[in-house]
Amino acid sequence: MRRDSFEIDTSRLREPQRASTERTSFVLNAHDAAGKGSSFVYISSGKGLSICEATTVIFNSGLGATIAAVPYFANLSGYLGFVFVTVAMAVTGVLEQQTLLRASADRNAKTFDELCQPIPAWARQMTVWCGLVYLWACAGWYFHFVLSFVEAQLCPVLCRSSGDNFLCQSRWHFGFPIGIMLFAVSFPAELSGSMSRAINCTSMIAKTTAILIALVKGALVWHQKTEASELIAWKPTAFAAVASNMIGTFANTGIMPQVAADLKPSLLHRAVRICPCSAVSLQTCVCLAVGLVGYASLGNLVELDAFKVYQEHYPDMMSRTIQFAGALMMYLCYPFLVLPCKSQIWSFMTSNPEIRLSEAPFAIQVLMTSFFAVTNVVTPILVGPKAFANFLIILGCTVGVWMNLFLPALIIVHAQILPSRSSGVSSRASVTLVLWLCFVGVLCLIEGMVSMTKPTKKETLLPLSEECERVFNAHHPK
Repeated sequence: MRRDSFEIDTSRLREPQRASTERTSFVLNAHDAAGKGSSFVYISSGKGLSICEATTVIFNSGLGATIAAVPYFANLSGYLGFVFVTVAMAVTGVLEQQTLLRASADRNAKTFDELCQPIPAWARQMTVWCGLVYLWACAGWYFHFVLSFVEAQLCPVLCRSSGDNFLCQSRWHFGFPIGIMLFAVSFPAELSGSMSRAINCTSMIAKTTAILIALVKGALVWHQKTEASELIAWKPTAFAAVASNMIGTFANTGIMPQVAADLKPSLLHRAVRICPCSAVSLQTCVCLAVGLVGYASLGNLVELDAFKVYQEHYPDMMSRTIQFAGALMMYLCYPFLVLPCKSQIWSFMTSNPEIRLSEAPFAIQVLMTSFFAVTNVVTPILVGPKAFANFLIILGCTVGVWMNLFLPALIIVHAQILPSRSSGVSSRASVTLVLWLCFVGVLCLIEGMVSMTKPTKKETLLPLSEECERVFNAHHPK
């Protein structure tokens, strides 16, 4: 049986394998990668994953770039509202993961594709197109994150050394070399071997560093603040928006069949109960800690990219390290978002599904990679980071709702509830979960529709030379 780009081979450190050109393979790739930017790190265990190893796999594949945004979510919903929504989505994620793990084991499904086979064809096709848009938008946000780091760190140095430096005259000037960097890292048509291991290990180190230092930095800023912050406890109007974004971290349903397939058979029954609880609990603790500390320290200053706010308002070595770790993680995870998109586009272009993306003509590979590098650079700069962040939140309330709530509900219905009923087995717990997923999904979908009707003001971006002067003065007050 062929392996997909993000399926894992237990005999080779479970690294991402070749990108499949089959249309249905994109269901797995998009569902796992969208909005997370996670490094799909598997631990080599020889004879299958232990419970501890499987827990680590679920944790690593679920918690990624979202960590930079959780302080902003706390600001949207209020600190108590953030706790309430996060815990509610965490419980939902645990139940969702447990149910799909059990369904994967019952159906002997080794991939998300195999688990998706019973659902209607229109649902899989919708996931393909939703995933393309979602992954493209996430890749654009990753570019913005890298751009923010580069301009904040290099412009003060460049302008001090050579005056009005050319790169600092416009964000477009900085976007060009960063676009070349994105092209280079995302050009390979497959991620395997030493390249995959290097990306995964470096990304894991960067992720851990960013989390730990963000906690310490937030606590120090909070402790040293002299003015009182106006922190709001409850903002119920933003609950649905925050829920739709947080469920993407906790649901993590796409990876469940692979985890079930790689677990030691003797541990599967216990792992169904223990692994989701342990992994999601750890994710919840990290999100609550970083979110609440960040909101308490930054208050209304917080934006979707909290790491950038630390650097702008409280610049020091810790802030630079946080932003560097976050930017490095985003940059290294960029190919995990672009590669599935290129694979899917190639599947539309070729008439032979056996021809892999790596075997596509060189000109087509260059064209596809250039398309994503150029559009991911141009769009965030053209519309402005705030407008693009709002667009990403709207996607979380619509596309993310489909992929993280409605699609898993469909899978549970077709993979577990209907087979159980045909055999006369009660499935009340699964039915209750499906109803809850649909209820939350409808609320989040309504929120997304409402957000779409709100006008978004396009930002008037200062020339980067003026931005450079502002940042330089912040770093070197008179």
